[in-house]
Amino acid sequence: MVKCLNHLHYDSWTWGNHEFDWGLGKLAAAAELAEVPIVIANMEQASSAGTTNSQRIITRVKPYVVREIDGVKVGIIGLDTPDIQSWSRPPIVCGLEFKDSVETLRGSCRKRGRRERRSWCWLSPGLPRGRG
Repeated sequence: MVKCLNHLHYDSWTWGNHEFDWGLGKLAAAAELAEVPIVIANMEQASSAGTTNSQRIITRVKPYVVREIDGVKVGIIGLDTPDIQSWSRPPIVCGLEFKDSVETLRGSCRKRGRRERRSWCWLSPGLPRGRG
């Protein structure tokens, strides 16, 4: 799959909750093979020590990327559902924490908006009703 994504030259890649079902070891290996930036703004290293695999993942993931398209700077932000921690078995995501996606998006857009004249954000995961 990673070879395919590399070949397609996408601007970014955001993991969904099912990517974590494979375990952090496989995700860390995929992240290290990826030539396309992996963007997940609301995923952080857990306050606990974490694992070697979670640390390998964190070093490869960015909160967002900025691309220029027809002269316009576009911010591409990746967000995951914070429910991954409760949907997955705890050992699968050990060492990672997922923050509230709505608050993360708001904060990232405000931060970029102060530095850039124009900044767009793109959100792909679904949100609970009343949170969008």
